[in-house]
Amino acid sequence: MIKNYFPDIHALISITFLLIANSAVATPSIQSVTGNITEGGTITISGSDFTTKTNAQPWFWWKADFGTASNSPSNLGRKTSWDSTVNGSISTSTVAPGSTQSIGFDHGVSSAAALGKVTFNSNRAYMFRETNEDFDYTQDYLTSTQISNLSGSINSGDTITGATSGATGVVASYYAGGNRIYYSATGGTINSGTPTNFIQNETLTSSNGASMTNAEYFGTFRTFNFKTTRWWNLANTSSIHVSAQGANPNPTFKLTVENPNNGFTSNLQQLPYVWKSEEVEFASSSSSGAQNGQWNFYQNGVLANGNSIITPTGANAITTIYQSQVSNGAQAGSIVYYDSLYIDDSWHRVVTCGESTWAECKEREIQIPTAWDNNSIDIQLNLGKFNSNQTMFLYVVDENGIANINGFNLCQNCPSPPQIIN
Repeated sequence: MIKNYFPDIHALISITFLLIANSAVATPSIQSVTGNITEGGTITISGSDFTTKTNAQPWFWWKADFGTASNSPSNLGRKTSWDSTVNGSISTSTVAPGSTQSIGFDHGVSSAAALGKVTFNSNRAYMFRETNEDFDYTQDYLTSTQISNLSGSINSGDTITGATSGATGVVASYYAGGNRIYYSATGGTINSGTPTNFIQNETLTSSNGASMTNAEYFGTFRTFNFKTTRWWNLANTSSIHVSAQGANPNPTFKLTVENPNNGFTSNLQQLPYVWKSEEVEFASSSSSGAQNGQWNFYQNGVLANGNSIITPTGANAITTIYQSQVSNGAQAGSIVYYDSLYIDDSWHRVVTCGESTWAECKEREIQIPTAWDNNSIDIQLNLGKFNSNQTMFLYVVDENGIANINGFNLCQNCPSPPQIIN
């Protein structure tokens, strides 16, 4: 009897496809963690399938606790300076848990961006930040009219009356360069529960004796054109940003891609008056006109929309990141607070979270890598909102944005080094 020493070819094919499938869907796996679970402590993460990160350190790392100076970004990042002045100022009135101060910026005072700009030069980038917006763009919008044929002067506190509509509003300020009157958020029929509004082309008069024509196309213009983050090429009009027009009936965020013009409305709305994390995963289109670019915007771990987009390329490629800015003005007191900003030229990252699975990971803190290979990562621990009385879970995200499904429990109250909790 001759034995068949050749394995079944169908079994071999099945095993081969299984190995290929497993390789294709490999996710990071954390086997152990050693080190001190303290703020600023170094811990080593051992495991597999972390994928190789060309530069272990992130591109940029800053916390408000570091201050606003041009060199305030940490040397744990490879870029250690802002590319423009930080426009906000130090605040201790609204501070993220675990921090001592924040940077506050009033969008009602200036149309500038809240922080300094950060430039980068890569076709892939990742951003993490923690912010608190002390305004609601669905309610705190700015009301204005553009005028023509002005006779006399317009002063703050004047009451403006429409000759045809009978509408009234109290002047907050007048921008002569744009012939635009900005109105107070209180007083006048334009702020009543059911407002009576100015109408286009009617004559307006002021309590100070001035007269003018209402040249406003909308009659009464209401806006809170809030660009929560803007990625730009300053040499031209190429821009990608998340924006919301607060006066619109549907106030969800909209992803806008300019030059070329494409984008979509997201499923997310603003979360005002609370500290939250926001993230962006950016990948440039492979060539001009190719719809395979990504600009994935996350709010507390929830993805706004994962659509592929056409991004600017070549000389128009995105090179500069700005933080929140409001076009066309905002009510005074529309303050945004910043706690931290992390930017990298790769999607690799390490995150701690209050939830035990990546799918539910909402309460996030970014960690700062100092060494990285496929099987081992060193990070400097950024506890942030977490403390020694809380359990937090550790996640490693690979080059494609894929994380371990179940978090590694750092179990701060357990004996050191921490162990996996089943």
